[in-house]
Amino acid sequence: MEYRDEFPKSTLEGKPIPGKITLFQYTAKTAEQMPFYDRNPLCYIIAIERQTIFWGVNLHYHSPENRLAIMRYIDSGNDLAKLRGFHKYLKSYVGSPFLTIATEEWEKAVNLDSEQFVRDFGSIEIDIDPKTVYRKGTLKK
Repeated sequence: MEYRDEFPKSTLEGKPIPGKITLFQYTAKTAEQMPFYDRNPLCYIIAIERQTIFWGVNLHYHSPENRLAIMRYIDSGNDLAKLRGFHKYLKSYVGSPFLTIATEEWEKAVNLDSEQFVRDFGSIEIDIDPKTVYRKGTLKK
């Protein structure tokens, strides 16, 4: 994984671990139907379902200065369905091992510029500026 050197205390895993944050590469199954998606989610893993599906909050949908507050929101048991970036992921669309970020490296991870938002038009992908995503707010409309 390309960010492995950034996080020497973190570990590569074959599956996501609930309660941890992880970086991985992803291609959305319904990419052409979405206005954009993140190819490198920094995901706070919430749950695993049937070993093929996992749920998480992609922290990249929030500005770096708000990401630790979003993690506190998650930890306090608030309604995750209201948060932007709360998604169901299909493990078969993950294109890398999961880089499980060590707790002491979380602050560095939430500030790292690793998001890659794209709009998929089939044979063409167009990069989307992360600031456009941040301006959409914290909660789903």
